[in-house]
Parts: sequence; structure tokens; C-alpha cells
Amino acid sequence: MKAESETHSAGAPRIKSILGSFQGFGGGALRRPTLDEMNRVFTVIVLGWAGVVGSVVSILFIGAILHAFLRLFQRKIALPADRGVWAIAVAFVFYCAADAISGTVNYDGWNTLSEVVETLPFLGFAFVYGRLSLSERKDVLNSVEFAAISGSYLTLILVIFEFAFTGHVRAEGMAGNSGVLALIAAILYGFCLLSTVRRQGKLRWLALTAAVAAGTTLLLTGTRALWPFLVIAPFIPLAILRPRINWPVARKAALIAMLPIIAVAYLTFHMVEARFEAIVNDFEKIESGDYNSSIGDRLILWRNGLDLAAERPILGQGPGAAQGPDSKTIGYTHFHNFLLNAMVRSGLLGVAAILGMFIVPLWVLIRRRHDEVSQFGIAILVTVQTAFLLSGSVGIMLGHDIHDALFIYATITASFLVLGGRRPGPEGYVSVA
Repeated sequence: MKAESETHSAGAPRIKSILGSFQGFGGGALRRPTLDEMNRVFTVIVLGWAGVVGSVVSILFIGAILHAFLRLFQRKIALPADRGVWAIAVAFVFYCAADAISGTVNYDGWNTLSEVVETLPFLGFAFVYGRLSLSERKDVLNSVEFAAISGSYLTLILVIFEFAFTGHVRAEGMAGNSGVLALIAAILYGFCLLSTVRRQGKLRWLALTAAVAAGTTLLLTGTRALWPFLVIAPFIPLAILRPRINWPVARKAALIAMLPIIAVAYLTFHMVEARFEAIVNDFEKIESGDYNSSIGDRLILWRNGLDLAAERPILGQGPGAAQGPDSKTIGYTHFHNFLLNAMVRSGLLGVAAILGMFIVPLWVLIRRRHDEVSQFGIAILVTVQTAFLLSGSVGIMLGHDIHDALFIYATITASFLVLGGRRPGPEGYVSVA
């Protein structure tokens, strides 16, 4: 097969190389977009524009599952045949099953049923993967890059308007929640850094400045749990892609980046200072016995969560379990720690399920990388998993519609970049590799 990357070709690739996967879409007379074109646009919106369109991404993802069912019935797509894909798909099904089993044992009416229903999109992994297999891997990777770069700029523009006209002290965007926007911005930041390594010339600078834009948005959310990602993310492409560093170019990039970095430092200084002062104030309150603070709330939540987990360690208290007897934490819908939250909801079964969705894809993909595109697929997976783990350490990981859509589709995309797929052809099924 023809080489799938123009990563290190001589000269600076033009902007159209990153937009090439969109050529022909909507051109000429009005017509129905092909499934391949729909895949590329869908990838851009879901992975890049969640901060701008909000919960639309989860609606689109559910629609993609239903659409995949229809196309499968029409024999226009094929389910994946690769055992690695099915291993990952089973891990996602197991996550949904763990909640369903715990919910059956601890049934509490509509409260339980609604929580279990929210996990149903995890059953759609293999179907959406089959639909994505209609596209070429290189085109999908181009779409991810376009999503990250365009999404970074659009999200920051929206945040600037938000601060200018709404009076918010922490950026939320159309996500409607600063923590959710922080996760979106972190993923965009990581993807832009990967594109910076992959591309050359003008596109490299475009990706680098987009990374600065996404990092700025992340800081403006005030979500401290994800700020370490600003330091961690640059090491992901260095560790996985292992680019040969051109030190003169690197020094030039550092000098060029100084101006936007100084501007970002100026714009975000008061936000960062205030958030770190809040940490100090929270601990001072806790030492005096006052838990009326962000950190204090978490300590109470974790204490209540540990008590609930100890009561039913195998299958948990059931999805939608109460937060505990302390009225101070009754407004929270989760325990601000993904392992504790899983333990309370569905016990050790749930902990195994949520860890499986991280371990199984990583194990499958690392063993199967074979070319440059697959290396970027692994880097995308590690970027997404790192951001979600940081988010879930003291906040929410899964259980929010935007989080779930991002996690599932990002894992599908990364897996497809490594494993490829198959699609119906005139002479049977054709491999996409």
C-alpha cells in the first residue's frame, strides 16, 4: 500500500494537505454526502468542537450508533473482523454490564434505570468502528488534526466572548461546566502537540499556536486537576513518536512561542494565582475543622464513599447510589474519584470494568503498531487516557454525556488508526490497512 504519511517530506506542506480529506464534500451540485465524508465531518465535530457545540456531540454519537445499525442492515458497512477490535469492544460492553448487574441486584426504580441507560452508548463501539472503516486511515488522521487545530481556535474565541459578555470567572464554553471544558481543552492541546511533531513548515506552526490556544483555554477553566497535563502532554509525542529533534528549529520555535506564552501568562495570571490561593485557604480551613470548601467537600465525599463501598464491596450500592448521610454533599452526583465512584456504583466488578477500558485498548494497540499512522494512533490513545485519568482523579471521568462520547469515539479512532478495518467491496470485504 502507498505510504500513508507525508510527515517528514522535504519542504513545507501546504494547508490543503490537512484539508485534503474534505475535498469534494458538498462540491458542485447538491448531493448526499458519502459515508466516508460523513465520517470525516463527524470526526471533526466530535473530537474537535465539543467545547463549541456542547452536548450536540453526544447526540451525534448516539445518532452514529443508530445510523451504523441501519447501514449494517443494508449491508453497506461490515462489523470488524479483527480480534483486537472485539477485545476492546467487549471491554466497553463489560463496563455497561457491570452497572446493569449491580443495578439489577440493587434496583431502585427509575433512578437505577436512568443511570444504566446512560451507559448504553458504550455498547456501540463495534458498530461505529465498522462505519469508520469506510474511510482511509490517513484521512481519519488528517481529520483528527483538523479537528484539534480548528477546535482549539474556535473554543478560545468562544471563551473570550464568554468572559467579555457573561461575567463568568471560570470558562465553561458550550460544555456548560468548567471541568468538562477543561477535559476538552486538554485533549485538544495534546492532539495539537502530536500534529506539531507530525507536520512540517507552516502547518507545524499552525498546530503549535493552536496548542497554545488550547492551553490558554485549559488555564482559564480554573480546573487545577488538569493543569499538570500542560507539562505531561509534551512528553507523550517524545516518548511514543520519538522524533528526531532539529535543535536549530527547536530553538527558533521556542523563540517564536515566547510571545504568545507571555500573552497567555498575562491573561491567566490572576486566574492561576486565585486558584492556588484557594488551595492554601482550603487547607487552612480544614486544619481549623471547617470543611466548607472545595477540598473539604471532596474529603467528606471520599469518607462517605469509602463507608458505602465497604458495605457492599462486590457489586456496590447500585448506579445512582446516595452520596451518604452527610447533607453537605447531597448535591453531588458522583464521588470525585473514578475508582471510588466505580466501587460505590458496582463494587469490584465496576472497578475491573472501568480499568479494563483503559488497559485492554492500550495492551492491544501497543502490540499491533506497524507503521507511522499506527504510532500516532497509540499516541492519541495515551493522550486521551492521560487526560481522562487526571480528570477522574479528583473530579468526574465518565458519566457525563460529553465525556462519554469523547472517550468512546476517541478510543474508536485511535484503535482504527492502529488496527484498520474492513468494508464491503464489489468482490467481498476489502481490508483497510
